[in-house]
Amino acid sequence: MTYYKPSDGFELKLYVVNKTEGIRVVQKVVALADKVFDPECINHSKSDRSFAVNPGTEMVLGERRRKRRRRPIGEVTFEYAQIKPYQIL
Repeated sequence: MTYYKPSDGFELKLYVVNKTEGIRVVQKVVALADKVFDPECINHSKSDRSFAVNPGTEMVLGERRRKRRRRPIGEVTFEYAQIKPYQIL
């Protein structure tokens, strides 16, 4: 999901569980910047591919190795943000 509104300084790219969660995160980020949320600036695309949790193994030079996981599942929590104003000299 992306939220692209260069006039307000936003170019967000998010990997989210679903569209509702993405919209919720974007709305909170936009509110932090004291801007107005514009639903027309959201682009959500859904992949037709399925990504296996356990992709299995393969033989590489006679040795069994795990295949690479694409889009591994994980949860990330937002803890805090820091804003440091800079003066233009």
